[in-house]
Amino acid sequence: MSLEVAHCAPVETTQTTPETPWIGPEEAAALLGVGTKLVRAWADSGELRGMRTPGGHRRFLRDDVVAFRDELLDAHRQERSA
Repeated sequence: MSLEVAHCAPVETTQTTPETPWIGPEEAAALLGVGTKLVRAWADSGELRGMRTPGGHRRFLRDDVVAFRDELLDAHRQERSA
């Protein structure tokens, strides 16, 4: 699934507000508890939904990152209980 670039306004900061729900790889990595290289790898493989701005910068919807984190945690819990 891809996101339309037309919905992405340039983001000057990585702080999320209701008006700018897009975050960069650094904030996504912080939310996921991983490094930015892994965030980029997940995005490149399609596991984590994201898009690139016209300038080539990666952006992720904060809600998508939180949902992805929750999926990872659920999978981890299921592995531990098996």
